[in-house]
Amino acid sequence: MVKSENKTNNTTPKTPKDNQDSGLDPRREARVRAFEMCYTLLMDSECVDFDKYSNKPLYEEYTQKVFALVQENLEEMRQSVDKVAKGYAVERMGKVDLALILVAYCEQKHLGTPPKVAINEALEIAKQYSTDKSHTYIHGVLGALIES
Repeated sequence: MVKSENKTNNTTPKTPKDNQDSGLDPRREARVRAFEMCYTLLMDSECVDFDKYSNKPLYEEYTQKVFALVQENLEEMRQSVDKVAKGYAVERMGKVDLALILVAYCEQKHLGTPPKVAINEALEIAKQYSTDKSHTYIHGVLGALIES
């Protein structure tokens, strides 16, 4: 059983500690963009504007692929998360944490990203955008998802 550190449903992402456009690996930049889009989807599924999040051709294809897969498989992935996060319903999870979990799970399950890479990338992004304790929760949920 994984317990959540986030007690609110509408957690707003923190501003990154450093400029996300300065020297980030292109794949990480794509993950950050996909995370931002998934966060927006979770907050209001009617207002996701792909052009707002993908302004660099290097990142666009991967970002678009991850986001499309999350959108397409959202209910199935939410149910999977719900099963491993017993005692803390998906609806009550912080949206920042849930968006990061969905992106990493999608990459691992649908794109063949090695589990350690998907988890590590989610944790690194969480350190910038989520609470100080969220990375522990995210790690636990992703580990349980991969084991299931």
